[in-house]
Amino acid sequence: MAYLSGITGRAACASWLAEARSGSSAAAGNASLLYPEGLDVGADPALAFGWANAAARRGLACAQANLGMLLTRGIGCKPDFAEAGIWYRRAAAKGEAAGALGLGILHEGGLSVPKDIPEAMRWYRLAAEGGNDVAASALGLLLLSGDGGESDPPQAQRWLSGPAARGNAHAQYGLGLLSLRGRGDAQAGFWLSKAAAQGHDGARSILARLQSTDGADCAAA
Repeated sequence: MAYLSGITGRAACASWLAEARSGSSAAAGNASLLYPEGLDVGADPALAFGWANAAARRGLACAQANLGMLLTRGIGCKPDFAEAGIWYRRAAAKGEAAGALGLGILHEGGLSVPKDIPEAMRWYRLAAEGGNDVAASALGLLLLSGDGGESDPPQAQRWLSGPAARGNAHAQYGLGLLSLRGRGDAQAGFWLSKAAAQGHDGARSILARLQSTDGADCAAA
């Protein structure tokens, strides 16, 4: 995980190194043992993949899910959806929500497996019940669209509300769409604006359309 995104001296553990540098010999010794090359680690996708692979093969569920993600996105390796599915499944079997999320993504996109929205929703639900906000957002959007069967706005709102309140842009976008269905334009604008501020293109597009319509109405009046 350190090599995936890189770590700088601003990390929480930097305070311990700062204490070591202030002159405490015991702290300096510990810091040298724990961080022989210091706390600054540059991002290195290949090394991230190597360590994730090693930890996954030792049976660590979160590493197995992480390895699946790297294989899906082609980070530090060539994309391999079939191999990703193997690791996601191993992680999910151990109760790792991120593993179930990965299986949902593969089934929704038809990546190395037949496209199967109900099966994707099953995995998303399992991950969401395990506390994964990304999965809850994906499940809510599918329930809203009805792609996996009939649209179910109340259930969509149930799964979207928590992630939206915690800052998930996709969930905020979904609640915006849901509010528009009920003609709650003010509420829709609230959630769409939050999603747009995080760079959500769909939210930006709808907001622009709403603002254009408002402008036209004012001109007509």
